[in-house]
Amino acid sequence: MAGHSDSTGGGSQADLRRPQWMTDNHGRRWFADVEKRSGYPVGPIRPRFDAPWYPDQSALKIDPDDPSHIRIDYEALLAERQEAHALYHQRAVEEAASRQWPVPELGEPYRRELQLIIGKPPQPIEPIVAAMQGNRYILGLTTRVDPRLVEFIETPAHKHEQMLRALPDFRDEELMDLEEEVDPDAVGGRRVNPSRKTRQKHEDAA
Repeated sequence: MAGHSDSTGGGSQADLRRPQWMTDNHGRRWFADVEKRSGYPVGPIRPRFDAPWYPDQSALKIDPDDPSHIRIDYEALLAERQEAHALYHQRAVEEAASRQWPVPELGEPYRRELQLIIGKPPQPIEPIVAAMQGNRYILGLTTRVDPRLVEFIETPAHKHEQMLRALPDFRDEELMDLEEEVDPDAVGGRRVNPSRKTRQKHEDAA
């Protein structure tokens, strides 16, 4: 309700806050609502730029001498992520060994059966390292894609592609292939080699 006072009688929440633009150590713009008295955010610090990767909120540190500037604590974020990977790998090794499965080597993909037990691996460290090194693509300072980093980020286009791949295939060709496998008479009693199916369809159409 407009004009509603907080429990301390100090006026409305809006009266105690103000909008604040911020600049990070790469010159990028962020925005947040901050407390007037302290100058510190009272909610999430939101980016006002497009980039393929954004740091965790916990890594955004307000400059106590200048609230309009934030520093991204890459070192702490990297250490946290590395520890998460080490703990995940340790558990993966233990779970695999207890089931007499091949024990995964550090850095290699984890088999699906393991991930069903212990969950997906932690987020990769590569984007953090790239940002620390000033990689312009990961920072959103260029639209030129860095192919070395594509596999470590999830863009909306990548998520959409994964969603499409997970959908069942109801195309007519798939139905015809299924009929041929179940009922050979559907193709004149002949078993059709999968590699020849498409070619045969084109020949029949001709």
